Amino acid sequence: IVFWKERKSIKWSVCLPLIAFTILGMIPGVLFLKNVDATIVKIFFGIVIIFIGLEMLTREYQKKAQNKEDDRMQQAELIDSTEKLKEMENAANDGFARAQFNLAVCYEQGKWVEQDMEKAVEWYKKSAEQGNLNACYLLGSRYYNGDGVEQDFEKAFENFKVAAQKGHIIAQQFLGECYTFGQGTEQNLEEAAEWYLKAAMRGSLEAQVNLGIC
Repeated sequence: IVFWKERKSIKWSVCLPLIAFTILGMIPGVLFLKNVDATIVKIFFGIVIIFIGLEMLTREYQKKAQNKEDDRMQQAELIDSTEKLKEMENAANDGFARAQFNLAVCYEQGKWVEQDMEKAVEWYKKSAEQGNLNACYLLGSRYYNGDGVEQDFEKAFENFKVAAQKGHIIAQQFLGECYTFGQGTEQNLEEAAEWYLKAAMRGSLEAQVNLGIC
């Protein structure tokens, strides 16, 4: 009934060959059952069932073996990540700016540790104090957006300026925006255009657009 109701959506070019093959496939089966002794038929189907059972057991064994291997890999990765995190924390506590920056990223993204934006900002600060440009920019961005800290355009401007003066392209773009909208500093379109130009000349598309508007 369902087949008949849905007949308009049926692709007969596909269905007709399937029906034909099904009918043709039944003929050898009927002849086999008609002409062969019942005992042979039982033995044949018994062998088929045994092979099917063996195939199912083999697949189940392979699946369990794969699951065990996956568990071992996950445990190895967990141990490896734990060791890496300890090394990173030790280096960060010893004052290595790059390690401090990487640890901040881990806290921000929740990689190997529970996500914690406040701790991320804390480590960005420590890394930025030692001159890490990416840390300066990201710290400025966190103050700019109020992520993990109270929004503070003045501190955002200060960090953007430090990174921008040392050549950080994205910081130059954001510093231009601070001058454009008077965020954390007095509005100064000439300064904004100057920083947009520096970022644009180094390939910042957004700076190029802002320079055209400024």
